[in-house]
Amino acid sequence: MRFVPVKSAEQQAALMLTGIRDGLIARRTQLTNTIRGHAAEYGLIAPRGLDKIEPLLAQIAQDETLPAMARELFTLLGRERARLEGELEAIEAKLMAWHRGDAMGRRLGKDPFGRPIVATALVMKTPDPRAFRSVVTLRLGSASRPRTIPRRQDQAGKITRAGDEDLRRLLVIGATAVIQQPGVAAAITRTGCWH
Repeated sequence: MRFVPVKSAEQQAALMLTGIRDGLIARRTQLTNTIRGHAAEYGLIAPRGLDKIEPLLAQIAQDETLPAMARELFTLLGRERARLEGELEAIEAKLMAWHRGDAMGRRLGKDPFGRPIVATALVMKTPDPRAFRSVVTLRLGSASRPRTIPRRQDQAGKITRAGDEDLRRLLVIGATAVIQQPGVAAAITRTGCWH
């Protein structure tokens, strides 16, 4: 049995930051969808995107045809959204400070997928990378399961999903962001790196 090194109290506190950040983002999304949904009931449709909510709330505040109670409730939802945004900014500032103070996180932040959030999560969730033969395969659960069929032992099976879902999710988001940059997808297709 392999034992994973225990995280320090500092690393555990930093992991709390990522968990709280994820929770705040989920609540912000829920609140944004609530505002958008209630506004749609009054015929006020806004395009998708976080930056489109403030103009929608301003439009609602100036719309005299809406009932006073509805405008009051939209104001309440807008204040709650602003409070969540402030808390999220404070948490992200603490995460960035932790990232800048950690040498391994700064090194990981220099690769193409190196968003500070991804690099910080990798460092926090893998306190001692030397404990694993391959951090990527063991922590992310992307190691292929060996086949148990005789005469086919040399072939790898399906990739497991037994690892850390948060790390996989962050790496997929980072990879998607890199691929969406102009010219990157064409370069990958040209070189055949998809396979």
